[in-house]
Amino acid sequence: MDEKLAKLIEIVCAEGEISPVELAERLDVSVRTVRSYVSRINEMLASASSADATSPAGRIEMRSSSVYRLEAADHDRLFALMGDTAADVAPGAATPVTEEQRVTYLLSDLLYRTGWITIDDLAQILFVSRATVTEDLREVERRLGRFDLSVERRPRYGIRVVGQELKRRLCLAAVSAGGSIAAGAESPLVSHDALDAIDACVAEATKRNGFQINALARQNLLVHIAVAVSRIREGCYVPMEDEQLGRIVATREFSVARDVARLVASRFDISLPDEEVAYIAIHLAGRQRLYFSLDAPENDLVISDEVWDVVSRMIERVWDAFRFDFRDDLELRMNLAQHVTPLSVRMRFNMRMDNPLLSDIKHRYPLAWTMAVEASAVLISTYDATLSDEEIGYIALSFALAFERLKGGPARKNVLIVCASGAGSAHLLENRYRREFGAYLDRIETCDVGGIDDVDFTHIDYVFTTVPLNRTLPVPVREVGFFLNEGEIHRVREALEVRSSAQGVESYYDESLFFSHFEAADKNEALDRLCALVSERRQVPTNFAELVWEREGAAPTAFGNNVSMPHPATPCTQDTFVAVALLDEPVLWAPDVTVRAIFLVSVSTSTEKNLQDFYDRTARLLTSEEDVKTLISRQDFTTLLELLNR
Repeated sequence: MDEKLAKLIEIVCAEGEISPVELAERLDVSVRTVRSYVSRINEMLASASSADATSPAGRIEMRSSSVYRLEAADHDRLFALMGDTAADVAPGAATPVTEEQRVTYLLSDLLYRTGWITIDDLAQILFVSRATVTEDLREVERRLGRFDLSVERRPRYGIRVVGQELKRRLCLAAVSAGGSIAAGAESPLVSHDALDAIDACVAEATKRNGFQINALARQNLLVHIAVAVSRIREGCYVPMEDEQLGRIVATREFSVARDVARLVASRFDISLPDEEVAYIAIHLAGRQRLYFSLDAPENDLVISDEVWDVVSRMIERVWDAFRFDFRDDLELRMNLAQHVTPLSVRMRFNMRMDNPLLSDIKHRYPLAWTMAVEASAVLISTYDATLSDEEIGYIALSFALAFERLKGGPARKNVLIVCASGAGSAHLLENRYRREFGAYLDRIETCDVGGIDDVDFTHIDYVFTTVPLNRTLPVPVREVGFFLNEGEIHRVREALEVRSSAQGVESYYDESLFFSHFEAADKNEALDRLCALVSERRQVPTNFAELVWEREGAAPTAFGNNVSMPHPATPCTQDTFVAVALLDEPVLWAPDVTVRAIFLVSVSTSTEKNLQDFYDRTARLLTSEEDVKTLISRQDFTTLLELLNR
């Protein structure tokens, strides 16, 4: 049967129903030609059935809804009649049809292939035109570029992928783990039976060595080993310099990898030299568990001085940018260090880590996500590699856990008790407050009316006074009786239980720093112009724009969701404020990331108590697709405040 006719049957089988127009596009022919093909197919099927005196193998009919459908099909006989052109085709496991399926197929084919192949041959294999393959190859080359691989072209020879074997395997594993050509189909390189066999080898070796692997990453590890087995069978090995191999051989992961390799070699009847054992060790080092507890009895990962320094700089970066102080949070440091240790391996070797929780993390923990994006700039500069959103999501979980620990009980307040009866009565009142409200209080200070002027209110949350003060203080004041009755106890407890007031978030947003229908040709013009407008309206240092660009140079501040949040590399203004610019036309902020809403944040050099609420509300707005669309559509300052306070 002609290849085009076989391809038409294959597409109709795969889709169930399909319009003549779409079928024509898939085959790269006209609708009239499609009708001709259908007529020829039906004649051939009827003729073949008559020749062997059997019932028809099927017939393509036009339904009333103007779609083609294969009726009364005996699939076994149908595909037997199609012959060699459809030898690998079966219902529900079709060869590539959509653009994404073709790209996946081309990646697998070219990565696995060691020789040349022409574009015309690929077009024939895929039943599409040369122009379609050429267009698909643009996306193929873009994805190969992420792994430092490229497509080499040579006249009369064709094309082939060139690059390091290690990078080729990493890309192959990403293709295999990212989804097969069709739902339910196996990867050309990785079969379910092979994965099951490798899983048994890994389970036996890791159990014997007491070595833990994060369950989420286990499947990816198996895929990498399966790809290695497939490549070794083709005589393709990972080369490794003696110095690098020596460093890996000395690690615990290598001894575990040697055990895995011995079992895999026996199961698949192949030989794995030390370089291949080291390849497995690299993946073991990059696939360990993500988090641990301070209460855990064992600790598999040895934290190096390098990693400890990186984590310290990450936490310091969050302090500099957000004025949130996690510097004394040991569990956060340990969680980050435990995660960065294998992450550094993945970054160095461009290894992939899936994160099925990413969408939930962005929406449930927007502030933690924002901090993780900022902290990730340290990783990007240290390891000179990109970091995916999936990896940033796991870092965000560390910060989210830190926030949850802070919220583990009622937020403890520092209070000042003012009493007119002298120090003795003030201490008596202090003891009463400690007994009644101890779960809500951290530190209690006392003074008389005359001593108020000497009090530092920086760390005071509330003032409770038994006498009128007749003056304005920078924190809430509540008058109480010396002998607290039940009603006063209830009101004091109510005051201590309340969270930081949402009121005041608007004070960080100034209508004079809100710019609707902002015009800019590109990112550079947008950021320069916005910094200049801020300098005209606020008291900022002369190097304000330089500090903003310094931070932007470390890593782009685009959120996705059409939003970016640039800010100075270090706090540099007396007050915290936000300048908002809404563009009618998007600008390219980072590769494949466009922006229409710019939130330029400058954090005060002094400590502010309401920053968590400010960041929490701002982050929720910026990560909400619906809210950002509303803001960009209306371009109104009142709308901004409504969205922040909703």
